[in-house]
Amino acid sequence: MNHTAKAIEADVDSYLFTYHPSNRSNYSGSDDPKLNPLLEAQRREPDPAKRLEIVRQAVRYINDEMVYGLTLYAPVDYEFTQPYVKGFAPNFLNPGWNFTNTWIDK
Repeated sequence: MNHTAKAIEADVDSYLFTYHPSNRSNYSGSDDPKLNPLLEAQRREPDPAKRLEIVRQAVRYINDEMVYGLTLYAPVDYEFTQPYVKGFAPNFLNPGWNFTNTWIDK
């Protein structure tokens, strides 16, 4: 993903910390004085069981108290070809390009 998009990664922090005001993926502008300490504490907590409880508190707070939703980012994608490239059709649903029906007519 690019520098402003947000990929959901293996650790919950990759999504959860998007609600912190210092995160550039905080598109909703969330800056909650009750949530911010929870987000910071879960990053500092080395004990997995304690961290899980902090994460659960933060998630409960987001679900129960906040009006912010999941911020989705859909990047714009452009495909360019030369006039002599025939039959090319981009497929945005699958990664890569399918050149099965593509040919060069020079």
